[in-house]
Amino acid sequence: MRDRPEHESAQECVDAVGQIVSNYQAALHLFEEAVAGEVGETVPRQLVVELFEQAARAVFEPVREACAGAPPGLDDLVTECIASAGRDVPVAPVLRDVVIAERQRIAATHSRLIRRRPRLVQATGDRATLAAAARRLEDLETGSHAAGALFNQLLERWRELLRSRA
Repeated sequence: MRDRPEHESAQECVDAVGQIVSNYQAALHLFEEAVAGEVGETVPRQLVVELFEQAARAVFEPVREACAGAPPGLDDLVTECIASAGRDVPVAPVLRDVVIAERQRIAATHSRLIRRRPRLVQATGDRATLAAAARRLEDLETGSHAAGALFNQLLERWRELLRSRA
């Protein structure tokens, strides 16, 4: 494998994180469709918020770890996907509203990633370290962090939540 210039590896890192964020948004949309109208509309708001806080941590902690050696600032954007999970959700206990709020929160972070992309891609650093981070992020993007896999994780967490309430 030939060495790539730093900016190409940095771009691959940023693109992979952007795709993972998009995959999570898609998983949230699929989740909303799958559980709309279910018993979830009567689940206490705090439990639903906890579901998304746990899900965001489970999704983005491995991404943040994979960012080791990625362009400076990229891990901060990933941290945003975790740090504010559950905030700014409506007071109403309607599951759909909470899912929509979570999708909007993630979409806002994705927008920040896109706006900061030019600066992130210009990152300099050790070529091998950047390339390794790009490989780790790509492995996540195409494996455990593909939209379908993330949807399955959300749905399983949801089912666990409902079983614990029964």
